[in-house]
Amino acid sequence: MSDATTRYVAVGYDGSPSAGLALDWAADEAALRGCALRIGHAWEHAPDRVPGPAVPEPAPAPTPGPAMPEPDEPQVPGPAVPQPAQPPGASRQAVDSLLTEARERAAARHPGLDATTAVLTDSPVHGLLRMSADAELLVVGSRGQGRFVSLMLGSVSHAVATYAEVPVAVVRPGEAERPAETSGPVVIGVAPDEPPEPVMFAFAEAERRGVGLEAVRSWTYPQVYPGHRGVSPAEEARRDREEAEDLDKALADGRASHPDVRVTTSVGLAEPAAALVAASRRAGLVVVGARRKRGRMSMPLGIVSQRVLHHGLCPVIVVPV
Repeated sequence: MSDATTRYVAVGYDGSPSAGLALDWAADEAALRGCALRIGHAWEHAPDRVPGPAVPEPAPAPTPGPAMPEPDEPQVPGPAVPQPAQPPGASRQAVDSLLTEARERAAARHPGLDATTAVLTDSPVHGLLRMSADAELLVVGSRGQGRFVSLMLGSVSHAVATYAEVPVAVVRPGEAERPAETSGPVVIGVAPDEPPEPVMFAFAEAERRGVGLEAVRSWTYPQVYPGHRGVSPAEEARRDREEAEDLDKALADGRASHPDVRVTTSVGLAEPAAALVAASRRAGLVVVGARRKRGRMSMPLGIVSQRVLHHGLCPVIVVPV
């Protein structure tokens, strides 16, 4: 985390509608946290562009599969791809104009906000990783322009969420319209071996926003055949009790550190990603963890985190551990 003199929220901006919504959400976050906002744009045609080391391509978008939300649940279609705001070979003047527009947009949303801009002279992924190295939070849109448009989530957003060493928020179209301080509960999925960092982060965010925290624990049982639950009602009830007790232990430190946060728990037989996607319908924010080695770009997102990023219906923050 950054120290008190350099606290800031970082956001990537490329002029796309998705990036504009991410910018609005990031400005809200910076104002809520009482820190600065840094807006970065990757100018890949800069004369002094720094290539940076190779970043592994993100895995293809995970498909929902049979255990994800039922087909009759409303789906959120991907946004239409508009024409790029910055055409290939854009001049430095065009880039500066784009960033000025972004800074003025943030200032209009939150007068007095300390907002600065930066031209990132390397690839979008490396530029955002460098700019956010000491940030409290990095914010990206779910899709962007040009090379930003690839996977369902967006190749740059996916890669940044996978490799960043700071928490990364992915904002989808329409989500920035819900102010952070008036959003729904903070939801976190707590696995049996969940590290403490995501849990404590979720408690802090709930307290910051003045909302409750909903902790979700899901467990699965091998199916003998499709549609078969594989467990008796008595066994399911027993397992629910055990999982609830374990979940309470995982939440103990957070409750002690943030006694004013109202906590609710949800435990049941369900595919973990499907349970979190369902919870995202009523949430203002979903928090997931991502295991990786500090300082190395070698650990991909887990399958649950990937699915929530691709199918979640509210902003999702990935916390590295």
